[in-house]
Amino acid sequence: TAYQNALSYVRDRKQGRDVAGRKKDADVPIIDHPDIRRMLIWMKAMVDGMRSMIYTGAFWSDLALEMPDGEKKSYYMDLVDFMTPIIKAYCSDMGFKVCETAMQCLGGYGFCKDYPIEQYLRDAKIMSLYEGTNGIQSMDLMGRKLTIKDGACLKAFKNEIDTFCHTHREHPELGAQIRTLAGVAARLWEATDEMNARRKNDVLQWASYTYPALLAFGEVTVSWRLLDMAVIAYEDSLKTGKKYDFHRGKVMQASFFVDTTLPHTLAHIDTCLRNGREVLNIPDAGF
Repeated sequence: TAYQNALSYVRDRKQGRDVAGRKKDADVPIIDHPDIRRMLIWMKAMVDGMRSMIYTGAFWSDLALEMPDGEKKSYYMDLVDFMTPIIKAYCSDMGFKVCETAMQCLGGYGFCKDYPIEQYLRDAKIMSLYEGTNGIQSMDLMGRKLTIKDGACLKAFKNEIDTFCHTHREHPELGAQIRTLAGVAARLWEATDEMNARRKNDVLQWASYTYPALLAFGEVTVSWRLLDMAVIAYEDSLKTGKKYDFHRGKVMQASFFVDTTLPHTLAHIDTCLRNGREVLNIPDAGF
């Protein structure tokens, strides 16, 4: 809703001249400004990706509840167990950031009660606090969820990502982004092994950096969901022979998110594995 409010506002609000001089001697709708468009496409991608993540988790939950006992039921239960802290923590933190970005699109008006975004921002904050703060959720993800059932939860999640990437790695429109996701995901799987070893040998250092790991898992998951939707949208556009803006939006938001977010994911992974102990060694009086 914050994104939709921001989108409506920037289409109507006129301020500033066109940076490329395409429209002379007149203020333009601020949706024409590249920085506004950058924020819009990020919000669109994040909202669509998180929604798909939540729906996917709910679908897996339905399958786990309704299937008869057996390997398939256990597989979907493992997926739900693994995705739960990612959905709760990543989506609540990024939902807050979407509200913040929407406010930025409105400028000073976004901070005022004339528009509803300031309320959305405050309302969204509680989601990162209840049902276990997000730091606790990250420890659950990188601790118990990686190790229960001899790592079955991670193996199930890894299978979903790797299968998608293998199936579509030569996609004519999104192949480069899918191969990028495959590479980042492979690095993340390696990092989980290193984090597991650190948890056994240096639990305080491990606990200091579980949150960046959760961010990495969230970004990989959103990238996967966006690319999955984009592949479907691309195929639909081929079937109809028409390039609908809706389909183009799905493809472009996926390529934008992967190309601009997964480099940060690699940084999150490196952060998880750093050896610096400042978090632990700074004296209490040094804060």
